[in-house]
Amino acid sequence: MSLMDLLFPQIATATHLRSIRDQNAETDGLQRLREIRQSATLQALKSRIDSLEDDLGYVTLVLSGLMSTLDEKGVIRRDDLKEELSQLDGVDGIRDGKISIQMLKFLIEKASH
Repeated sequence: MSLMDLLFPQIATATHLRSIRDQNAETDGLQRLREIRQSATLQALKSRIDSLEDDLGYVTLVLSGLMSTLDEKGVIRRDDLKEELSQLDGVDGIRDGKISIQMLKFLIEKASH
């Protein structure tokens, strides 16, 4: 405690309160900045997810068109495709109706050798 604090306690208290207010204002400002950054990050992620969903929808449409065309032209029957997909589904050891892109890349690379 300084001599100034002893002689003028009200001024010391006011100075201390201003210091606390300034620290809180700085903390609030940092918190607001963090919230703004998080919001921007979340918005960017949402935008990316929306874009990926649009891309997946387009790929699904193209794949459906290819499957229909191949079936109609007699190149491959849907039942043959279903059977092949069932076999491929088990390649990774998990029958879950999907295959990882890494496994697909491996199979394509393996077939090209």
